[in-house]
Amino acid sequence: MAKKTPNNDLLFHAGHRERLKQKFLDGHTSSADMLELLLMYAIPRRDVRPVARALLQRFGNVYFVLHAPVEDLLSVPGIGRGVALIIKLFRELPTVSYLEEAKETRFLGNEKFIRDLCRELVAGHTVEEAFVLYLDENFRLLASEMHSRGTINETGFYPREICKRAITLNATSVIMLHNHPTSENSFSNQDLIITSEVESVLKSNQISLLDHLVVLSNATVHSLREMALLDRSSKPSDDQKSQEDKK
Repeated sequence: MAKKTPNNDLLFHAGHRERLKQKFLDGHTSSADMLELLLMYAIPRRDVRPVARALLQRFGNVYFVLHAPVEDLLSVPGIGRGVALIIKLFRELPTVSYLEEAKETRFLGNEKFIRDLCRELVAGHTVEEAFVLYLDENFRLLASEMHSRGTINETGFYPREICKRAITLNATSVIMLHNHPTSENSFSNQDLIITSEVESVLKSNQISLLDHLVVLSNATVHSLREMALLDRSSKPSDDQKSQEDKK
């Protein structure tokens, strides 16, 4: 048996890295393999497998690794500021690409695209955040803006501020979005009430509220329009009241 030496270690790691690169090019890597491959470029002279395993153990899966706050990433052994920056950059690029696509094409009706965009904007965040998407007459995105940032279980939408901004942008329609960072419950009673208020203020200015979406802690996305609750959002069903009691 060959004696283990630093040179042997270097040869082994170099071989492992080349094999992992080829697996990726061949389309045979798992999500964990891809995380390791990313870390290889962020930490070029170390065995990053223990770091990848620590990240997965801490956050559960690659999705939540990429969406983790920088301060949480820094709490994992082997993750320094530079590595955390690369992880966050890797996570932000898809958001940029989705927003650019939404500004160029009529994305309304593409439910998968809308859900993916919603996840990119708010999934994994540790507090509730309210976003508003402003659309032009061709249903292309004019702006995607954080409207407010709250606590772990509360944030706010302000109807007149949304309407004022829509008029400034010359938007003809609006989509509301927020997240439930610690809950897997759908829309709360308060969510339904504020949706009705926003819809009423917008309607008085000939602006349409197309939907209100919520991203849950498990990254599931629910649509008020698909739940047939948008037009009667001020009168929640018994099921919605029950969910509010549990929230």
